[in-house]
Amino acid sequence: MVELLSRPGPSKTVDDLAADLVGFAPDHEFEPVPMATGPTGEGPTVIIRGSIDTPDRMAQLAAQPGVVRVWLDTPTAPIDPSGLAI
Repeated sequence: MVELLSRPGPSKTVDDLAADLVGFAPDHEFEPVPMATGPTGEGPTVIIRGSIDTPDRMAQLAAQPGVVRVWLDTPTAPIDPSGLAI
């Protein structure tokens, strides 16, 4: 997932938002999620989901202009109350 500074104007598609992100393939099943502010007060921002072509691409994405933050989209699973993995 990539958090980007939001550009003024009408809402953008995930393809518009990801157009300048080298090595990032947007996930078209998920709409961009607008945020009021970024983690350190910048904003507004928008979060998009997608995949990268190599593991070291995260740092390269984070260094691109307009990128606030990059996260791994780790899988989630229910918690087993017994403490055993499900």
